Amino acid sequence: MADKNVFCGECGEENEPAFEYCKNCGAPLKREEPINSEYVGAEYQNNNGYGYSAPIESIDGIKSDEIALFVGRKAPVILPKLTNMEMSGSKISWCWPVAVLSFFFGPLGAALWFFYRKMYKWAWCLVAFGFLTTLFVTVLRGDTVSLGQMIESFTDGKIALNELYTITSDWRFLLSETIDDVVNLASAILLGMFSFSIYKNFATSKIREYREKNSDPRYYRMGLSVVGGTSSGMVWVGILCMTLSDIVISNIVSLIKLF
Repeated sequence: MADKNVFCGECGEENEPAFEYCKNCGAPLKREEPINSEYVGAEYQNNNGYGYSAPIESIDGIKSDEIALFVGRKAPVILPKLTNMEMSGSKISWCWPVAVLSFFFGPLGAALWFFYRKMYKWAWCLVAFGFLTTLFVTVLRGDTVSLGQMIESFTDGKIALNELYTITSDWRFLLSETIDDVVNLASAILLGMFSFSIYKNFATSKIREYREKNSDPRYYRMGLSVVGGTSSGMVWVGILCMTLSDIVISNIVSLIKLF
């Protein structure tokens, strides 16, 4: 006897027997057992394959195991943070990689994590902001951008040290250093606090978008890991942006000196 079509318990869509997920909304199709109210222990581990048991069924209306597949191998680390935000209603968590990159390299450094997590719009915004702030700070410093070359040109070490003391005591140098430190510290704190909230919104919106475009529900779960996951190659794009920013800024400052 042939299997009967299955109706989705979430949206009521009729699905062919071979489908494991609803072709309309992507919800898991239950045939004999009633729909459970939450995933537990081994069942959840078998569903997502990453060994983390979610205490709640869904995050922003998306099943927790689907988000785990989207996140990838770091799901046991990231999913608890997303779950805690969902349960508490808070948008604040803490992302150490972003905080450390921001502290040492500013917004340009933070962009590396967003590139890695495929949040390209945020990554390019941070690249643009980091470039503009670095340009402003460098122009404000004035002649100090060529400090290394100036010191090397002096044959008298005493003169070089005197010039170094004069330049580093200049108000422009002190102000530029202060602005640079404030930008790095502020980006480390703010992005460290809100990066996972940004990622939570990104993941759920991407999964909903994927549901609308997915043409073959049989490969729904496999597609989630492709749409989500990480991109190591884009990290090198971020590193290239950091390198090119230094070169471009140096050339801009050199042009400014000519006028």
